[in-house]
Amino acid sequence: MKKKMIITVLVTLAALIMLPTIYFVYCDRTYKGKEDSIKVSYLKDHMFKINDEEVYIPQAFGTKIQTGKGHVFLFGEQHGFSPNHLLDSKLIIYLNKNKDVRTYGAEIYAEDAEKLNSIINDGNLDEKKLVSVIHDIGNDTPQTKTDECLKKWKEIYAYNRNVDKSHKIHVVGLLGKKGEHEGLRRDQVMAQSLLDFMQDPANSSLVKNGCYCFVGLTHAFQTPYMIEGDKVQTFGSILKEHLLSVTSMVQIAIDSNCYFPKDDEMIIAPPDESTELASSNGPVSFFNNVINIEEASKGIKTAIYALDGDGSPYWDCNDLVGTKVSLSFLSHPFQGLPSYSTLDYFQYVFMINEHQAPKSLNSIVR
Repeated sequence: MKKKMIITVLVTLAALIMLPTIYFVYCDRTYKGKEDSIKVSYLKDHMFKINDEEVYIPQAFGTKIQTGKGHVFLFGEQHGFSPNHLLDSKLIIYLNKNKDVRTYGAEIYAEDAEKLNSIINDGNLDEKKLVSVIHDIGNDTPQTKTDECLKKWKEIYAYNRNVDKSHKIHVVGLLGKKGEHEGLRRDQVMAQSLLDFMQDPANSSLVKNGCYCFVGLTHAFQTPYMIEGDKVQTFGSILKEHLLSVTSMVQIAIDSNCYFPKDDEMIIAPPDESTELASSNGPVSFFNNVINIEEASKGIKTAIYALDGDGSPYWDCNDLVGTKVSLSFLSHPFQGLPSYSTLDYFQYVFMINEHQAPKSLNSIVR
């Protein structure tokens, strides 16, 4: 009797230990979606590889980017991944150099944008002041406080030094002034801030060739999405309602580590401030049918995919728009609107694969 009881207890304990593993294996095999050879083949044929050792803008991709008066290019990142900020600086510099796009809209407050404009237009780089501004920005978005964010602004500063005044990059704080927009949704504030800036005659020379904006992932969506039963108007969708043309690129992170700072009260940070839990292919959140881009990206560290090419299957699906989650207390799933396709939301995907998290600014600057 005693032996049977011990066996029962051991079997029960083994089952309890194995249950989470079985559950996560089930989620991994189910939530990633079903592989589609047509989509995988399309992605491989519409890929712009990026050298992960030195981030740059592939010329073939750069020439495709639409610009011009009344046009906005949105790059929607997942906060905390590498090399987001490095690609960001390369994008705005490329667009400024090749297409004279001067306005850089950032998801920061107007006061911080004003400080950044002062820094990147000064004769000498005040790195101490720059670090201070990045820390201030980090009060709103903690994952910003990284070595790559510092490097980004130093690159923009170095570039601005070598162009004449009529072509310099100008930063716009999309969140407006602190405390002025309480009660409004973030996307509404961002859209109104950019619209006000673009419609001001005093800024005509800054916006004559369009604008570039670096924002969080869903803000770059050009169509509203659903979360917990609510329809969410996005930054991109509001801009389109005001008859602006918009191009969007969003980020997908495959098996990559994200920077989770210890000083963010909203999350429980790991000891080394790095986790793979935030990847787009699980184990917590799975983007719709992420398996196709995962398969197409095998052996590729960094790339941009054009989803809007001839014969694109992304006109007839909602891949990558929406998520399924394995642990709802860590992440809320969202979905695209019915009858809308992936290309109604965005046209490009910036993919990273097996990247390490950027380093904390605190670890390199004292």
